[in-house]
Amino acid sequence: MSYKYSTGSTFQGDIYYEDDRLGERTYIDFGHDTITLRPSGSAILFAGASAVGIGTTDPDNTLHVKSTGTTHVKIESEEGSEAAVRLKSGDQSSVYLWAVGGTPDLRFYVNGADRMHLDGDGNVGIATTDPDYTLDVAGTMGVDGYIYHNGDSNTYIRFQDDDINLQAGGKSMVKMDEGNGLVTINNGDNNIDFKVMSDDGTHLIRTDAANNRVGLGTASPAISCDFHFNSMAMDNDTGGGWVVKFGSGTLTAGKLYYLHTDGAWTATDADAASTGGDQLLGIALGSAPGTDGVLLRGFFDAHTYLDTHTSGKAVYISVTAGEMTTTAPSATGDIIRIIGYCTSQSKVIYFNPSSTFVELS
Repeated sequence: MSYKYSTGSTFQGDIYYEDDRLGERTYIDFGHDTITLRPSGSAILFAGASAVGIGTTDPDNTLHVKSTGTTHVKIESEEGSEAAVRLKSGDQSSVYLWAVGGTPDLRFYVNGADRMHLDGDGNVGIATTDPDYTLDVAGTMGVDGYIYHNGDSNTYIRFQDDDINLQAGGKSMVKMDEGNGLVTINNGDNNIDFKVMSDDGTHLIRTDAANNRVGLGTASPAISCDFHFNSMAMDNDTGGGWVVKFGSGTLTAGKLYYLHTDGAWTATDADAASTGGDQLLGIALGSAPGTDGVLLRGFFDAHTYLDTHTSGKAVYISVTAGEMTTTAPSATGDIIRIIGYCTSQSKVIYFNPSSTFVELS
């Protein structure tokens, strides 16, 4: 059956397949402002005035797809080409949900660029099409609330107002309180220790929260502040410990100085009490005291300005200006002031000037 043309009034009716004599009839069902395609009598495609239904004659959206069991809508391209769903609102640019050709990947294309990528390994990339992690954000990320570990309500990072709180196992590990300008580690009653390790696994800093102790260079601090110096290897004429950055003068690294009453660091000399007897002593760590600093107490590699070095021997102010010696001065008028002791490390001394001196007569 076919229509070439018609004139005048037409009437409602249906169009049947000409020779469909087996099973249910196949036909196009014309209703009031509707058209239904019925293969074998089943209404598979329905077109109304404002909606199209597939598998339903009562579509509630512009396109409504319905079937028994799991429902699929498939968009398939040829091998190596993209398949996409295109969405557009008014005169805005189109957005796409598209399958990358030749891959199992899925992307969201918005405002002229790929914004989110889901690869075949389950990695999600935001602002990157090559995610290396389960979630890979190539840019800044805002969080208003909590980040939990595997849904564990006791292990999380909390962002609240201007504060950050890191909690593990129900215990507050680190809390940053911007309002009070505080960073708190081990926020009370947790007995959680803090440690900083070196590349070789040595403890650089260790706290013992249960016993109120802090250790430097030890994993088991025995007192409130426990310092272990495990290595004395230093460069020539360098040192560390109690360092100050005040006073004036142009100094020589490694030389011994006293602080003059005019505020200038001046080279010591054991020839007289006035040049190192009862003054504050320090070893120069560079030419500018205000920048390089002056060592008041600690360890120092006295490579250039210590005459001899013998493990355990006392070190004195030398009669040679700015230098140190392991031989006590002996001339009349000289002063004897111990400023430290030799360690077992070559040229390294423990610098701890005595507060007293003896003047020879």
